[in-house]
Amino acid sequence: MGARVLYRIKAERNATSQVERELGRRVEAQSATPLGAWEISMATYVATEKNRPPIHILSVSRDIDTTGSGSFVVVTAGGNGMPPQLLSADGELPHLIPKISKYAHKAHRVVKGRAFSLSDFRVRVGLVFEKTNTVGVSVEIEYLPGTTTAQASGLCEALLRRICAPLMLPSDGPNDAAMQQLSSTEFQFSPVAPDSRKFAPSTLDECSDKYVALLYRALLV
Repeated sequence: MGARVLYRIKAERNATSQVERELGRRVEAQSATPLGAWEISMATYVATEKNRPPIHILSVSRDIDTTGSGSFVVVTAGGNGMPPQLLSADGELPHLIPKISKYAHKAHRVVKGRAFSLSDFRVRVGLVFEKTNTVGVSVEIEYLPGTTTAQASGLCEALLRRICAPLMLPSDGPNDAAMQQLSSTEFQFSPVAPDSRKFAPSTLDECSDKYVALLYRALLV
């Protein structure tokens, strides 16, 4: 696992699926190799009593070409004198949370899409879902040789600018006005900044599932 940078892609809500497909086309045009599907989900539980912070349980999946089925990371926001917590969990904990009487399920959001291998990078293009509605588009770029986001951020941004640049459809491609318009669009993006400084920055491995969970928590809350 390398260092990762996560970006929000600017897209109208009624065009998120088309934008996600177009970005995938542009990634493949960079001679990327498709790896398959990936998914990260976040379930939020809120306390029914005061002075208890919400709990976010994130399921971090693996790409199709790696071993393991993923792990769960539990994040509590802290507050009211309680420090934030960032804990790895086994597969049983998410099933126990609904049984805790002092917490109630509030929301469930998912990011899922396609992963690609491109030289020293992995690119994950995803749709953000709230219930069954798509509410956003994200691109995660992982620089495999990197161990910190400081090492990776410049290279990842340069790659994303190439992906977001207009790329005309091939002459024998579909003659669809909406797709033609998307192909000539330069997509705007902004990086997602996790609040990792709250979670012991001196010990938090930026190539770990815990850091990935913080990235997607910042995207999904």
